Amino acid sequence: MKLKEISEDLKLGREAIDDIKEVEILQDWQWDRKLNKWYLKISIITEINREIPADSIWYVVVDNDYPKKAVKIYPDAHKGCILTFEHQSNNGIIGENGLWRKGSPCLDSQLRALERYDTDPEPFDAFSRLYWHIKRLILWIHAVNTKTLVKTGEPFELPQFNETIKHDDTYHYFVFSEDDDSFKQWNNARNNSGIAELYEYESDKNEFKDVYFIVKEFRSVYDVNWGTYLSLNFNNPVTAIWIMLNEVPVVNYWQAPNFFKELNDACEAQGINLRKIIANIVNKNSNILRDNAKHLLFLGFPIPEKIEGKNSIIHWQALKLPPFFKEIKKINGFRNPKILLSKWDEHRVLKDELELEWLNSQNWSIQKITNRGRLPKDIISKKTLIIGAGTIGTSLAELFVRSGLTNISLMDYDILEIGNLSRYPLGLKEIGKPKSYETAFHLIPINPHVNAKAHFKKFEYSQDIFEELSKFDLIVDCTGEDSVLYDLEKFEFKKDKIFVSISIGIAAEKLYLSMQKGKKFKSDDFFEMISPWIEKDIDKFPEYDLPRDGANCWNPVFPARYDDILLATSTAVKIIEDFIKKDKTESNNIYKKYSNEFIGYIKVE
Repeated sequence: MKLKEISEDLKLGREAIDDIKEVEILQDWQWDRKLNKWYLKISIITEINREIPADSIWYVVVDNDYPKKAVKIYPDAHKGCILTFEHQSNNGIIGENGLWRKGSPCLDSQLRALERYDTDPEPFDAFSRLYWHIKRLILWIHAVNTKTLVKTGEPFELPQFNETIKHDDTYHYFVFSEDDDSFKQWNNARNNSGIAELYEYESDKNEFKDVYFIVKEFRSVYDVNWGTYLSLNFNNPVTAIWIMLNEVPVVNYWQAPNFFKELNDACEAQGINLRKIIANIVNKNSNILRDNAKHLLFLGFPIPEKIEGKNSIIHWQALKLPPFFKEIKKINGFRNPKILLSKWDEHRVLKDELELEWLNSQNWSIQKITNRGRLPKDIISKKTLIIGAGTIGTSLAELFVRSGLTNISLMDYDILEIGNLSRYPLGLKEIGKPKSYETAFHLIPINPHVNAKAHFKKFEYSQDIFEELSKFDLIVDCTGEDSVLYDLEKFEFKKDKIFVSISIGIAAEKLYLSMQKGKKFKSDDFFEMISPWIEKDIDKFPEYDLPRDGANCWNPVFPARYDDILLATSTAVKIIEDFIKKDKTESNNIYKKYSNEFIGYIKVE
């Protein structure tokens, strides 16, 4: 068989590392036919002989089209790095060829996600790329041996749990919701184990290829409430076992367990007999757990946000347990069938060599999924009603929901038409349908905690509307209709509410914003302030070739592009945020569009 030729790029990469004094090349490039990878065997010699030997052996592994694709460096199976450390993948498994362990150190810059702001970006030319990776590896080894790999105050990172991949190369997901508030509940919980109800996520829309298991209820501790969209697609209730641990379960310093013995050892180090706890729970709930099917076990443990920081949140890591049988054949020495089953569970089902089937476990709490940017908690916790599901109201609702607000309702009596679509987030399939309902349906998939409701009714002064409005903390008028504000001020509520009115002038050149806190909305001051500006807009109407819907009777529509609408509503969100944060009682303002390289709004004094 003809040997695969070493490319010129591989030779260049190999040549570059000759200049690294800590490196000795033990074996030139070799081709692994099963992995379809090239590997280079090297020795790294350092001055410190601690957790990683002063003379350690490593394998540099690349694709045939190097310098493209990934560059990985793995420790030798026996003479490299045996333990697992932070910023390293799980090192407890030896690779298929038996040469190296799978614990590849993370050599990427900590600023990689910021791309151009990376202070030491990875080069991608053949000569420099290998050199860069090996120099980073030497720094990583030094940090391990000097115990400076992680520093106080840096973000806390979990060890890598080897997750189970399905036959179609997708992961099983386990989704939970934990935040600061639930952490306090767990601190006061009496139980540290039990069973929980999960729901498998199923949807005929096929938007998720993966299987999602959603925590629905922890019996005797607390319930997890999800939003409308997920709840509509919950199916196939699943019973699982949960156990609360004292800390992250690890072995070999920072390695997540790969086999049941390792997991059991990690729990025993915390004073927890995992094998016995599981067997006891199965026996107590044998009618639902002994069904010859696999069940989930999810292990909870407290973690901090920062290294050396206080624990502040519970993380759940799920895995699949093997089936627990209803009955087994008789074994000499055991007459009691319950004892027989329990011993079978402990020693035959939960056996030491059982390879763990970890699931990709993710925290979908509001706190986590909006950590890229969210409104303050005292805003997103408010029950919000938006009157008017037109372009302003719908855009505002979406901005609110994407910023973490979860309880929102829309009141509108209009139908979506083709002309609306140029500045509306909906599409052709929603034409002819109520704007309020279709906007609510649009909002609920955005956030797994959102409960969006639609009120297909006209806003007017009535007892029915009064009772509906009484349920809300924040009431936002986006209709631009004077009659709505006149009717709104007729209501007087028992508790203080925040009233907001948002409207725009022609071509969105002006943004009119009224914000009030109290039991009653007052329109006089707001109308007095904006009236002169409205008159100026009326005078400008002849200057505009006003668009209209259709070619029948002349029916002008309000001119403003969608980007104008988004600029106006984005500005409004920030002003509303400031009003609520500073606990103001009244603020009526006009903002005009200005352009000085950047187009935005400036307050009119």
